[in-house]
Amino acid sequence: MRLFVATPLPPALKLEIEAAVEPLRSQLPPASWVRSDSYHLTYAFLDEQPVTLIDRLASRLEPSLGPFSRFDATLGAAGFFPSRSRPRVGWLGFEEKDRFRRLAEQIRTAARTVDLVLDSKELIPHLTLVRIRRPWSPAEAETFLQAFARFGGITLPVTAVSIYESRLSSGGAKHMELRRIELA
Repeated sequence: MRLFVATPLPPALKLEIEAAVEPLRSQLPPASWVRSDSYHLTYAFLDEQPVTLIDRLASRLEPSLGPFSRFDATLGAAGFFPSRSRPRVGWLGFEEKDRFRRLAEQIRTAARTVDLVLDSKELIPHLTLVRIRRPWSPAEAETFLQAFARFGGITLPVTAVSIYESRLSSGGAKHMELRRIELA
């Protein structure tokens, strides 16, 4: 099973973001747009793991995250990885970076206690919206950024994290929530 740990987005926010994405699908060059039912903020990608890992990891996450307080996150600006001049992934960012990083570190520490080896990349809190197949022009990149300018300042309650399974298919990855851990 391909597993990851993430915070899901509320259904109403998913719909609002999808409404901004929909016109871009025809305005911008062909790309792999993430389906709105898959929108989430990833803290740790766990790769292929046996099903037995789910209970072991959850038993470590629950006490580790129990004291971590819920918080309201604020959507920020849209952006690109690796950069605006070479866009390969388009995303919508989140403020409260320190809180997200602390939460991610708690999750990663718990994962290491069950012998998982994780990458050491710094967490940049973001919602992936599109994977770009061929480079976009500066004007196309600007079209994307402007489509999400109005989202800055929208709040998102971060009340839980979940262990997900990601199943790959020709229609894109499908994510199934396997276990939810509520924050205090």
